[in-house]
Amino acid sequence: MMMRCQKLFFWALLLFFVLTSMPIVCLADEYREVQASEILNQIEKGEDVNLTNCRIIGELNLNEIKLENIPNPKYNESLKSGYYYSEGYLESHGVNIKIIKSNIVIRNSIFENNLDFSDCLFTKSFSFAKVNCSSTANFRNTTFGDSAVFWECTFGDSANFLNSTFGDSANFLNSIFGNYASFRGCTFGDSANFLNSIFGDSASFKGCTFGDSAVFWGCTFGDSASFQHSIFGDSANFMKSTFGDYTDFTDSTFGDSAAFVFATFGDYANFRYSTFGDSASFSYSAFDDSAFFEEVCFSNTSDFQWANFDDTVDFSGTLFNEVTLNGTDFKEMRVSWNSLENSLVFDGPTYVKLIQNFRSLEQFEDADAAYYQYRKHCQAEKSWTPFSKEGSKWCDILMWFTCGYGVKPFRAFYLGSLIVLLFSFIYLGFPTASWRNRENAESAQKSIIKTLLSLIPKIDWPNPGISRLSDNNDSNQKVTFWDSFYFSMVTFTTVGYGDWYPKDNFRKWVMFEGFLGWVTLGLFLVTLTNVMMRP
Repeated sequence: MMMRCQKLFFWALLLFFVLTSMPIVCLADEYREVQASEILNQIEKGEDVNLTNCRIIGELNLNEIKLENIPNPKYNESLKSGYYYSEGYLESHGVNIKIIKSNIVIRNSIFENNLDFSDCLFTKSFSFAKVNCSSTANFRNTTFGDSAVFWECTFGDSANFLNSTFGDSANFLNSIFGNYASFRGCTFGDSANFLNSIFGDSASFKGCTFGDSAVFWGCTFGDSASFQHSIFGDSANFMKSTFGDYTDFTDSTFGDSAAFVFATFGDYANFRYSTFGDSASFSYSAFDDSAFFEEVCFSNTSDFQWANFDDTVDFSGTLFNEVTLNGTDFKEMRVSWNSLENSLVFDGPTYVKLIQNFRSLEQFEDADAAYYQYRKHCQAEKSWTPFSKEGSKWCDILMWFTCGYGVKPFRAFYLGSLIVLLFSFIYLGFPTASWRNRENAESAQKSIIKTLLSLIPKIDWPNPGISRLSDNNDSNQKVTFWDSFYFSMVTFTTVGYGDWYPKDNFRKWVMFEGFLGWVTLGLFLVTLTNVMMRP
């Protein structure tokens, strides 16, 4: 029995060692070790490097080998520009560039130590596919040929591509960057593809120039993502990207299309002073905190449909051409109505929300102007049929003409002045015209002015519609225009001093003017109170 137990224990222990050693054996078979010095030797000789399933041991530093050098044009341009640059800035450009004449293709491999390809010019293909750079990867001031592939690569603490130049295509599809990724000052060719890439704490693309297409679809950025002063070509695609605490696109320029649809922004999103081309779409995007679009220029269409701003969104000084805010949710929007008046696509609930926003910010003139525009749009959509469900257009036209929908009190004042003037002529009666005394009109002794005046017919009102109470028995009493104007004003304001009275045929006009005066003065007072008495 004891022997059986010992044998059972032995076979169990053996099975355990076999099972635990299998991954190590498989791993040893999958990744073969290659010394970095071997790769450096191949590059120095101009031989192609083609590695698959390797673990590269040692620091791969191209500064340790002798290569053909050429002067760095960027460094020389900086010296000749006449501007003062710090030593650190000049150093970042490198004095000379090393020429790499090898095709470098490395797949499914691991770099155990630092990787330094800085200040290099790759004349042939460069491809890293499923490569893991455990420590730092330095490609500062490097120039790649037609195509640079970093497909599904993983970068450790730092990935430095400062001031690098990429050819027609740069592919970082599904790559993972560690704590710090710097592409500051880079120039990308026709295509830059960072689809579904993940960036660590900090990602810097400050001052970059992108070609026709820049794809950041589905990317995840850590604490900080900086695209300040960058220039994007025809298309910039950030759809479904997730940005961390700090996102900065200050003073960036976007080409034909900029798409941030379904993007998510953290605490701070800054697009100040940026310029957008034909299309800028932020529809269904979410801003967790403040968003700044101050002094931004949207050249054509800008779409913020169903975007969600949890805090303040600032559009101060922004220029819109055509903007859509349908379904946009915001806590506070800082914008002037002048920016939106001729560019906002009409949507009733959006207008109502903007009006409430203006009032809460004490921008009462903007609130009135927005309400006026809102009523005009609603009026255009109504039917001419009286007593229709949505309301009659006739009532809206009357409100528009008399008081500007309750926000323009001086319209009622001007209307009242016009009514008083009109009835002043009515009370004068029907006019008659007669020629002035034209005797000796052509006499040389008379001045030209008197001659011209004599040619103007004289207009009289022989049958006025009002009479002075003190001249009740005088049938030939004269009534001047000012007398008629005075009576019209007294009637309109319903004062009625009693020194003038209407004749029989004109009493209906007096009654009608009194009614119009009562209504017009009421509209004026109500509208003036609405405008002047703010909360």
